[in-house]
Amino acid sequence: VRHRIRKPIRSAAEQHTLCPGEEFRGLTITQDTIIQEQLIFADYDSITWFHVHVLTSPITTISVNLIEPDYVQGQLVSSDTLLVETQSATNGCDSLIVYDITVLTSTTDWLATAGFAVYPNPASATTQLSWPNEAPTTVELVNPLGQVLQTFTGLPGTQSLVLDVHQWPAGSYQLRILYEDRWGSLPLQLIR
Repeated sequence: VRHRIRKPIRSAAEQHTLCPGEEFRGLTITQDTIIQEQLIFADYDSITWFHVHVLTSPITTISVNLIEPDYVQGQLVSSDTLLVETQSATNGCDSLIVYDITVLTSTTDWLATAGFAVYPNPASATTQLSWPNEAPTTVELVNPLGQVLQTFTGLPGTQSLVLDVHQWPAGSYQLRILYEDRWGSLPLQLIR
């Protein structure tokens, strides 16, 4: 009986950030990619994975809606603000990521004072948003991560809007409302 002893394998992973069209290990890189390099030696084999990220745009803007003050990129955000992150490539074609952050809770009270109401709240299938005068321009249903899930439009001459929310999971949401050129929000609890 012959026994075969396998050589040890050494592996590693490296992260690299490049500009579009830049060369890496003899290849022109135009998009994010992973390159595997395998070397065979007498005593061991070596495998290295190169994770290559290509900067695609000099400036990228990401909108973030916070329901309450929270941490974004390690910084506490308690009011509307912009955070800028710089990504650098090896040959200097830097890319900026701009986080445009809106804190929704800072605008809740004026809507209630203006006569806006949400009922039933908590809701399971539908809820109704009512207002005293002119219809709001836009109503957005925002999840706890600040993502806009659904957009509704108030019709001129009406004083309420029925919102179908049956497809969304139970949890705490916000109705983000554009009214008289001003944004505000009202809390909405969904139950199942």
